[in-house]
Amino acid sequence: MACCFFGLCHSNVMKIHQPQQLTLDWEKSYTDLINAGTSSSTKRAYQRDTAFFWRWVKTHLNNDEQYPATLDMVLRFCLYHLNEKSPY
Repeated sequence: MACCFFGLCHSNVMKIHQPQQLTLDWEKSYTDLINAGTSSSTKRAYQRDTAFFWRWVKTHLNNDEQYPATLDMVLRFCLYHLNEKSPY
């Protein structure tokens, strides 16, 4: 007999830690919620920053836009700009 602590049997814990697939309705609801709480100027700034990041990736790493961005891409981008003398 398996030992359970406060009802957290191994089989229940495994169910908790398994990733869930998002349904299309949930994804749309999430996107709508984020969009509703974000001003148009902030959205434009996000778009400019994202475009700047992918241009840098293409120029310096010769990679095309791909999602999700790899940790290597993000770290190289940050380190490059931390070491740069330019204020941008």
